[in-house]
Amino acid sequence: MTREKYDLVICLSHLGYDYKNEPTVVKNKKDKNVLVNQIGCYWLYLGRIDFHFYSQNNKTSYGSAMAV
Repeated sequence: MTREKYDLVICLSHLGYDYKNEPTVVKNKKDKNVLVNQIGCYWLYLGRIDFHFYSQNNKTSYGSAMAV
């Protein structure tokens, strides 16, 4: 069986996490950084996260929230 390798997995949900304006970085079970972002409720803000993949070891991300 071949295991697929992914550089990015995105999960969209309606579950609440933290109502701050900036994304937070948490560690997963494999001790890797995971970016978690929530922009609030009632369509008041629009979230944006930019991912940049330069090489296998050089990946960056930046997130922000904007008022709609």
